[in-house]
Amino acid sequence: MFDKGQAMLLWALECQPEITAEWNEWYNLEHLSSLVQVPGFISGNRYEQVESSSLSPLNPRFPAPRYLSFYELYDEKVLESEAYHINRTSTGPGMRPEWTKRMLTYITSIMGGTYKPLTDTWLNDTDRTAQNVWALFFDPEEYGEEKLDHWYNDQLFPILKENESIKACRLIGTDQSSPKVQGGVQQLKGPRRILLCSVQDQFNPEVQQASLVEAWRGGRDFISTAQAVLYKRMPL
Repeated sequence: MFDKGQAMLLWALECQPEITAEWNEWYNLEHLSSLVQVPGFISGNRYEQVESSSLSPLNPRFPAPRYLSFYELYDEKVLESEAYHINRTSTGPGMRPEWTKRMLTYITSIMGGTYKPLTDTWLNDTDRTAQNVWALFFDPEEYGEEKLDHWYNDQLFPILKENESIKACRLIGTDQSSPKVQGGVQQLKGPRRILLCSVQDQFNPEVQQASLVEAWRGGRDFISTAQAVLYKRMPL
């Protein structure tokens, strides 16, 4: 799920399509599996895009990223530890740093960083797994974060919790620190607000978005761009 810890490390990224099979092998076997061993990392999960859509009348500022990875952290100070540096660069005993260096060069775009929970996790289901995640990426206008947070609580969340296909949801916001990804890839600034929703297999994004048209209109004065992406958890 995404209801533990005081911080989250989240990346939305793409890789070169011709290297997908090896890149995913590296990510699962070398990268993610190493990071979740770092003291202070609580969990790690990877997701692949099922479908994406714009939130009319709100517009996206970026193509919907194919992959989403997020790690729950005890707190953001975990990213200052020596264990984190060693494991993210694969320089520990038995690890393969050259493989990591090469795979990083195949990332074509990446955005994200560290986030902090802005709400408690609302749970509508005793099943705490998150096999399907509907992620809503928001960028408020300058100084619009507080308005967006109130809008979420007052307008968006009341509608979402009426949908029985939504198991849980939580709003997160950017934190101060974001580790730099090596390899020369362009690292984009991550969305300042992300809503993570754990949803059932039968969840229909189009039906949900149709019910939220008025909410989207209510947010267009202080939300500059937005994007919704449905992801499915990748086997590790």
